[in-house]
This record gives sequence, structure tokens and C-alpha cells, in this order.
Amino acid sequence: MIADRRRLRLIFLAAGLVIGTTPVVGLRAASPGAVSVTPKPSACALDYGAVGNIASAREIAPGVAKGQTRYQEQIWELADSGDAAKSRGLQNALEKAMTSTQMKVIRTFGDGESAGAAKEVVIGANTRGIMKEKAGDISDPKVEVAAYVIDKQLGQNAVPVTILRQHEGVEVSVQASVTEASLLNQSKTVRDKAQKTDPEALQFFDHLISNYDRTGGNYFVQGGRLVAIDNGAGFVTRTSTFVDSLRAAMKLPRESAVAQLRRLCPSQAVFRKLEATSVEEWRAILRPYLSESQMQMFLESRTETIQNIQAARALFGDAIFR
Repeated sequence: MIADRRRLRLIFLAAGLVIGTTPVVGLRAASPGAVSVTPKPSACALDYGAVGNIASAREIAPGVAKGQTRYQEQIWELADSGDAAKSRGLQNALEKAMTSTQMKVIRTFGDGESAGAAKEVVIGANTRGIMKEKAGDISDPKVEVAAYVIDKQLGQNAVPVTILRQHEGVEVSVQASVTEASLLNQSKTVRDKAQKTDPEALQFFDHLISNYDRTGGNYFVQGGRLVAIDNGAGFVTRTSTFVDSLRAAMKLPRESAVAQLRRLCPSQAVFRKLEATSVEEWRAILRPYLSESQMQMFLESRTETIQNIQAARALFGDAIFR
């Protein structure tokens, strides 16, 4: 199964997947407002005219209106530049457009079952994404979307937009493709380091979503950003890697402890959002995607994460945050 996942990622790289004319790899995600029943598809490239709260794509991101289709990258670039309103506006527009725009399958990767039923799709005229159906514990469309929704709520910006929709009567997740040229252009040493199993910077997120399957085929580097893809194996069993790593780091001499904790902990803004979002809010956000047992798993992981980061903060202050 792991070999199939790695082979799938190599296929992505070799194929040079494109959004428009840009080589891409990745997936796309859904928001709390996304629905599992697809509205009547539009045949246009991406139907931004149908998005009620967006007057014009040009007002959000001029590059999009001029034909540039690096939607996910622009969402992250706007957020990084401090323009949160435009970033969230484009993010919401992309969710709605990918939910309602006509989609067709180009090809299936692997044998379907072992590769998590992953399929490359074209949405509208030329926008690429990866579609996944339910495949045992290794691929759950609702879990894929839940991971994105959690990432979006925290403002972590590690998971591409992922939505839930119907395709030929089957519920699927579709994740936006993301340019990976930055990784392709890096040296082999940097690539190998970036692709090691269980990257420390994603342990925090994987603890929240109880994801046991963060191998080198399930994330990549884009513009210095770790991008978490293939999150459908989450919420099966709780994991302890992050908490174990955090507790081990706190036993180190101060300088080494702070350095290690900075690699493990999120930004202070992300942590504040995790603390500030109440249990009731999380339930409302995640109810469309998680069962009650999965919800409990998330809430327990959230509490454990907050408690352990607070303990580290009490010892070493705000220097622990990335």
C-alpha cells in the first residue's frame, strides 16, 4: 500500500500535472459550507460568476481574472502577504466553484483500491484536481475534507482546498492541484530531507487529525511550505508521536529544547485559534464530515495538544512557537 502511494506521487511528478499551463501536483479541499450533493454543473473554466459574495474574480486576485489558474498558490500568497480578506474570499470562491463546476475523470492511478481510489480530474476547461472515493481505512472522502476544514479554521495553510461532491452517484472528495516546481528545482539532498517520513512540522496537525500515514508520498514542499496531502487515513486510531516528541523535547537543555519545540509547535496565531475555537464551534464545523466517535477523537486530541503546548510554554515561554 505504501509503495503504491509513493508510486502515485512519482507519477504526479513525471506527468507534470497542470493547472492551466502550470505543472502541478496535489489535491483540493472543502469548507464547512460545502455540500455533498452537486449543484447543476457549469461548463465554464471555473464559474466565479455563480459565487454570490464575490463581485469579480479580478477584485480578489487579478491574476485569476487574466487567466492564471494557480488558485491555491494565490490563496496562500495572499495570506502570507497579510491580505487575509482577499485570501479567504478567493478560498471560499474556489470551494464553491469546484463544488458546482462540471468535472470529468482523466485517469485512475494504481489499481484503484490500493492507491486510495485516486483519480485525476479536470474541473471545467482546464483546472486539475485529484478525486478520491471511499477505500477502506486508507481513503475516506469525508476525512479528507475534515482535515482541510480543520486546517482552514486554524489558518495553518498546509492543506489545499478540498471539497465534497457527488460523481456518478458516488460521494467523493476533490482536492485542488498545487504547483510543486519548487521541490523539483531543489537539489537531491534538499528533496530527500524534505521527503523523510513523518516531518516534524506536520506532527502537530497529524496529532489533531489522528493521521498515522504521513510518509514521503503524502506531503511535499511548495515555495518553502510543507503541503499536507492524502489525509484520508485520519481518524482511525489516535496517535501519540507529537505528544511523545514534545515531552522528550522538554527534557532537553534549554537551548536545545527551544530549538526542538519550535520545529514541533505551530505558530502562535494557529495555537491561539486552536484554543479560542470552542468545542461547540468545532462540533458545528466538523459535524458534516465526522462521526461521533471521530469527533470525540478530535476533541480529545485537541485537549491533549493544548495541555502539552501550554506545559511547554510555561517552561520556555513564547519562544517555542514557530
